[in-house]
Amino acid sequence: MMIGSNAAIGTKNIFYGQKQEHILNFVWQIPDSGFRLRASGGYLWGGENYDFPSGRSRAYLHQYSALLSARYVFPEDRSPIGLQSVGLSAWGSRAKQDGASGAPRSFIEDTTTEWRVIDDPLKLAEGSLTGVAWDAQVALLPEVVGKLSTGYERLTYPFSDGTRERNEHLFWSGGLNWQPFSKVTVGADYLSGVGERRTSVKVESGSVALNGFYSQGQNGVADNSGVMMIFQLIGPKKSVPSTDRRGDDIGSGGARSGIKAANPGGTEVASEATFRADEDETLESAFGFSDVPVPESLKHLDHKTRHDTVRYIRALLAAGGVRGKKPVPEIDRSSLAWLMKPSRSADPSSLLDEASSRPEQFPQGFLAKPDPTAVRVINVIKKAGLPAGATINSEGDITIPISGGTPSITDFLRNGAAYANTGKVTTGNSVIVLHSRNFPSASAGGDTWIVRGLDGGGLAYQLVIETE
Repeated sequence: MMIGSNAAIGTKNIFYGQKQEHILNFVWQIPDSGFRLRASGGYLWGGENYDFPSGRSRAYLHQYSALLSARYVFPEDRSPIGLQSVGLSAWGSRAKQDGASGAPRSFIEDTTTEWRVIDDPLKLAEGSLTGVAWDAQVALLPEVVGKLSTGYERLTYPFSDGTRERNEHLFWSGGLNWQPFSKVTVGADYLSGVGERRTSVKVESGSVALNGFYSQGQNGVADNSGVMMIFQLIGPKKSVPSTDRRGDDIGSGGARSGIKAANPGGTEVASEATFRADEDETLESAFGFSDVPVPESLKHLDHKTRHDTVRYIRALLAAGGVRGKKPVPEIDRSSLAWLMKPSRSADPSSLLDEASSRPEQFPQGFLAKPDPTAVRVINVIKKAGLPAGATINSEGDITIPISGGTPSITDFLRNGAAYANTGKVTTGNSVIVLHSRNFPSASAGGDTWIVRGLDGGGLAYQLVIETE
């Protein structure tokens, strides 16, 4: 949506897999200059699978991103080949966890001498990223346009134990766009940053594009990939004129875009300078000669006189130049170099096109990874002293076989003193179950627990369990 004549606001909404991303852009073309400013915000949310200490589980997150950029477009020229624009960008992103499936979850570390009962809250370290880079766009050939950006990124993970992990990396991205046929563009891009290495390819024709990408996560960020079909409702940034248009004779008063003029050798030359016959055109905008001042007396000519003057000067340029200057080379407005050249003017199509694009600097995935310091050891049970056949499940329940039917419990001691048995030890058919998660944290030197009773046949038994 246009805001006045020099600014636009737009959105881009992307749905892929278990994620949704929404982008909001504001683009402002500073009047009477080649500078264009952009502010972008992004919101990504959804689910991602992570390998936690207790096993694989799906976590749910959201992530905010922001970008500020400024770009300078070089003055309009008769040839778009060469450096077209340069820019500077700064951005940042931050992830937040909303929850995880099955949290919290217990798991057991089993060694030859002990069982360690561990609580895993399925917590992620929520990363924050900042970056800055410069970029440039250059037309290498009429049908080949390249982009390059280099800079620096930093990704920080805070952990539950108060420590932080900081990763720093050179940021760079490059891309090539090639026009093998008229109205068909093939593009390939590569981006390397602190959180990902992303490869993408695109085939575009008119307002339809097919885009595929693969993002290899770095420093704990998960891999991502996707294929998208894009339908653009906004028209092309620059129009492609017909190749068979011709102008009228000099002074005929017509409003066509080309001019026939005879050079001294008698060969006809058609000027490709576009003429826009309206009341706002000046001699500067007609030719782009910003370095040649126009006399004040010519700025106030009536429309008919100005129109004829413009056409006459164009005819001179096409016929061989003025004062010995070389003829201006023709511009192929159907070439990729011309179509991709950023506009210096507040062209609505150009502004809206940029306002509906996704900044490449925004991470493709969530900046998060499992926090290994968030797990908590509930209990450590020594295997020594336990009878043969004792087993433990993922919840830390230890099952000990007792023969003769359902046993009874007469004494429950902690370090030689009686202790209340509230859900810590239960009995079943020929088994005793120790619910180690319900045991209190062990004393500094460890605890010795004793369970005494009678088995189903009336025989006395005693179990000794050591924890630390």
